[in-house]
Amino acid sequence: MRPPVIFPLILKQRWLFIVITCTILLLILAIQIINRRFWMHDFEVYYRASEAYAGGSMVYGLVFGLDSGFYKYSPFALYIFLPLSILPFGAAKVVFFVLISAAMITTLLLAAHLLQDTMESGRTYSSGMFLIVMGIVSSHTFRELHLGNVNMILLLLMLLMLWFLLSGKQITAGILFALVLLIKPHFIIVMPLLLLRKQYKSLAITLLGLATGILLPALVSGVSGNIVLHREWLKTMQNHNESLLHAYDTIYSLFLLKLSSLQIFNFQISEKAVVIFFLIIVSATFGWFIFDNIRRERNMQPQQTGRSFTIEFLILIALIPNLAITDSEHFLLSIPLILFLLGLIRDKTPLWFKFLVVSAIVLYAINIHDLVGATVSLWLTHNGILGLGNLLLVGLTIYGYRNFELKGSRTHGNQSQQMTEEQF
Repeated sequence: MRPPVIFPLILKQRWLFIVITCTILLLILAIQIINRRFWMHDFEVYYRASEAYAGGSMVYGLVFGLDSGFYKYSPFALYIFLPLSILPFGAAKVVFFVLISAAMITTLLLAAHLLQDTMESGRTYSSGMFLIVMGIVSSHTFRELHLGNVNMILLLLMLLMLWFLLSGKQITAGILFALVLLIKPHFIIVMPLLLLRKQYKSLAITLLGLATGILLPALVSGVSGNIVLHREWLKTMQNHNESLLHAYDTIYSLFLLKLSSLQIFNFQISEKAVVIFFLIIVSATFGWFIFDNIRRERNMQPQQTGRSFTIEFLILIALIPNLAITDSEHFLLSIPLILFLLGLIRDKTPLWFKFLVVSAIVLYAINIHDLVGATVSLWLTHNGILGLGNLLLVGLTIYGYRNFELKGSRTHGNQSQQMTEEQF
């Protein structure tokens, strides 16, 4: 079956949200420029590193902008930012701000489109709901725009990848996945899911794309130069992930910090042991979730099979900042889960579940420096409250889908789903 044209669908009846959001984003841009705070320090790293690469200079191990402004992405990613490095830095910042803004709006609309086909209730999302979500993620959104990071662009690419997978276009999905991995390898967390869901063609294309992306810089730098570039990249990533001491929002740091504060043990716990332990726990829990979904799908109609794949995919993406050492704006990857949970809040939803959803959202969104003050903000940061809120969002998504959506799907059809038994 040919998939519907997606963009007219996701834009339908959402013009109010688009107009209001564009107006706010333009105001942010104007105020940042007027106040001379239009810095975009993260984008400056991409821009200066690409500029240095084009000029034959070193890329890794140098500071571009702030003291923490080391280029940490792959050599291939430099080619993505090269076109912008041709522009003057001021103009390039404006272009990149517009790209992030467009990705932000499109991501929200596309996530809603994907979730509407997943939810048994068939709920649609209004402009008001989108504006509520934008309010919830506003602090992370502002950091994304102020720093000029790539999280919203990568999230959009991953959602497009998911849409292509649901439409049976594994080759296109594989190309997108390879592109994302070459920019930020953290998304490799999705690869085992593709294997379990038998997306073999997509995986093969991804691996081919990765190989191409790794070899491509050799055309400019030569084979030996390309090897040196990748060694420096791996070393930079290793240095960045060297310690969990300040990674307050990871599940490993939450565990180590609590044990340290409670003084339960008198001996030193290895950080590597903690990481391995929690990776095993997360893998086992999520593996159980996937296999149980597959088991339940055997009793569903052909049109309904594979609906769980969307939720599994989105949960894995949302878990990335809890498993990897990243900054707070990376928690924007949980936007689809927030949309999903808000969609579950209906008259028949238990009061306790609504309370937990609101609590998780508060923990996720509360750390706004100007709202809570410096002292409280520092306490929230050092105690990993954002990470706890995100883990609660993940847990509630798993519970909500299993108990409110997956059960209902046994008796209610969803004719809009564009998958067949052969695809999943």
